[in-house]
Amino acid sequence: MALLLGQAALADEEEEDETSQGVPELTWLNFDEQMSQDKEVLLQFYAPWCAHCKQMAAGYERLAVEKKTSMLVLRCDATREAALAARFDVRSFPTIFHLSKGREVRKYNGRRSFEDMSAYVDGQWRHQERLSLWASPYGPIGRLKGLIISAGTSMIHAYAMLLKLGLSQFAAGFVIFVAWATVVLVVVLGLASLGGEDPHPHAA
Repeated sequence: MALLLGQAALADEEEEDETSQGVPELTWLNFDEQMSQDKEVLLQFYAPWCAHCKQMAAGYERLAVEKKTSMLVLRCDATREAALAARFDVRSFPTIFHLSKGREVRKYNGRRSFEDMSAYVDGQWRHQERLSLWASPYGPIGRLKGLIISAGTSMIHAYAMLLKLGLSQFAAGFVIFVAWATVVLVVVLGLASLGGEDPHPHAA
């Protein structure tokens, strides 16, 4: 699965994205920076070919403009950001999450009209149960999945570079295998020590 997601992340852009051109794009590289802001976040995972994503694009962009001063309205191309999609356990498009300032995460299951989404971010989210520790992207499982997919994508790049440098497929594969095993071991040991951390430090 990591290989397939990594290949999806490396796929060339085949069509111009028509969804919510005015909405800031969330990536693996700017994730920490965006989430460190003292604002609530509405995050949409989409695919450029998704018809439902295109249908809701105008309303989502309007929401981003009207809520610009009070919260962050972001989107993430799951076909390019496989690591983030894995971390949030995205399985269909569009998938929308609300993240409170205390890192509580809730999955939006309402209608995708501007009016319904606006009412949700204005306070309806408080009446919805947050994701559990094990389902949260801030929990150990979410972090582990994201890091493994990100590492897998990097390994694919490295494998291609090793082949270009003249290594045989066997030699390049062996180097990547050792590097992959090392990364997974370090990640598992690191997350094991964080397994008891509460991802909702401000929750009552």
